[in-house]
Amino acid sequence: MNTRTFDPETVTSYELGFKSDWRIQDVPVHLNATYYYSDYKGIQRPGGDASPVAVGAAIFSAAATIQGVEMEASIRPIPAVEIGSTFSYTHGKYKNYDVPALGQPNCGPRPAIGGVPQVDFSCAPFQFVTPYIYNIYTNITLPTPESFGASTLLVSYSHVSSQYTAPGPLEPFSYLAGYGLLSASLRVDDIAGTGLTLTVFGNNLANKLYRVSNSNSYTGSNYAATLYGEPRTFGLKLRYKFGGG
Repeated sequence: MNTRTFDPETVTSYELGFKSDWRIQDVPVHLNATYYYSDYKGIQRPGGDASPVAVGAAIFSAAATIQGVEMEASIRPIPAVEIGSTFSYTHGKYKNYDVPALGQPNCGPRPAIGGVPQVDFSCAPFQFVTPYIYNIYTNITLPTPESFGASTLLVSYSHVSSQYTAPGPLEPFSYLAGYGLLSASLRVDDIAGTGLTLTVFGNNLANKLYRVSNSNSYTGSNYAATLYGEPRTFGLKLRYKFGGG
């Protein structure tokens, strides 16, 4: 069967960006930005292989373009406080994605290849692309005595938009809803000159319920399995630094 082997994937990528640091009066500002464009060919997408010889897994080939921007910025209004953010936008779109007809066409029919009818899957949302991701954080240096150790408090909020996880179109339950997580940590470096660093942290402080993956098996098996992200979590980390410098 010709579905037992498949060609390699190739990506031709172009990127343009800048890095900058400047000051607004005495306030330091940092800004980086990048735009990228990728031509993605031979994309390997799984599907059912229902040939007359055997039934199993097949790999279908697609082509797409992926483009987006990434940015990071920070400002320090006073020496003890840093406020920053990261942001990314990604857009993926199939240029072509034809597969042997194993059921009802989804996007439209295609001419037969070797007598096998083809269907067009190019209308499917691009798999595993999260259009928007951003993070906002504040890092505060606390006024603790030098003999105690340098203490910093970090509070951050991160958000990801919804993402489609299935290789083909119209798969039930395949959209993972967007979610935002609030986290914080308190770190003390070189506690009392001992070389010990203690970090106390809390993740997902709002105890958000959110999905992080999906089996994408409902169309073939009439059931779907999913995984959820970690609930509210607290913990501590202790690190020891050997030697000086």
